[in-house]
Amino acid sequence: MGIVNNVGLARHERVDAVDPTVFATVMDLNVRPALQLTQALLPGMRAAHFGRIINITSLVTRGLAFRSSYAAAKAALESITRTMAIELAADGITANAVAPGPTETELFRSNNPQGEGEARYLSRVPMRRFAHPR
Repeated sequence: MGIVNNVGLARHERVDAVDPTVFATVMDLNVRPALQLTQALLPGMRAAHFGRIINITSLVTRGLAFRSSYAAAKAALESITRTMAIELAADGITANAVAPGPTETELFRSNNPQGEGEARYLSRVPMRRFAHPR
C-alpha cells in the first residue's frame, strides 16, 4: 500500500510583499493534505507491516527568488517527511521526499511566463530544459 502526495500551490511574490493570508493558504494546501491522507492510510499500512509514502516537494527549498511561501511550505513537507520516516520505519513503512526540477505544468506556466522567469529556472538545470508531466 502506498501514497504519492503531489498537491501544490505556488505564488510569484517578493518576500517583502508576502500577504499573510496567502502565506497561510499556500502553507496549508502544500502540507495539510499530505498529512491527512497519510494518516488515513496508516492503519492499513501498519496492519500490512508495509507502506510507501512519497511526498513531492521542490528544489525551491534550496532557495529561489519570488517563491517565499512555496519554498517555506515545501520545506515543511520535507521536514515532516523526515519525521515520518523515523517514526514509521519500525512499522515497515518508508517515507521519502522527491524534489523534481521545474516541470512544465499549467501551474508552472501561470507563475512563469516565457521570458525572464523561464530563463531563471533553465539557468539552474544542467540539461537546459523543463521536465514534462508525462
